[in-house]
Amino acid sequence: RYGFRGQQFGAPGPAPPGSGLAAVCAGVQELLDVMVGQGYALKASVLDVAPGPGRSGSFRVRLEGPANLWGLASLSFRRSPVVSTYDAMLTRAYLRASGGGV
Repeated sequence: RYGFRGQQFGAPGPAPPGSGLAAVCAGVQELLDVMVGQGYALKASVLDVAPGPGRSGSFRVRLEGPANLWGLASLSFRRSPVVSTYDAMLTRAYLRASGGGV
């Protein structure tokens, strides 16, 4: 939600307690839109939303033209255990803050 050194990214807060999958996915899409606006990808989408029983369900995140593409390839070539998947870290943090399991 907050930027660095006085910068505001305009990201949404966590989904309210008891929110359904549609509301959570809408929040994830808002976060992805912030990533695109900040230059971390050319396009980002929440896809294949599949509700499950209760509050469970699944979805996919797809990035087009991610800024970390070269970095991931370079780290993989070097067999580095470090992974720079900011989209996955961002989504997981949002789900945790929204009271969901990952």
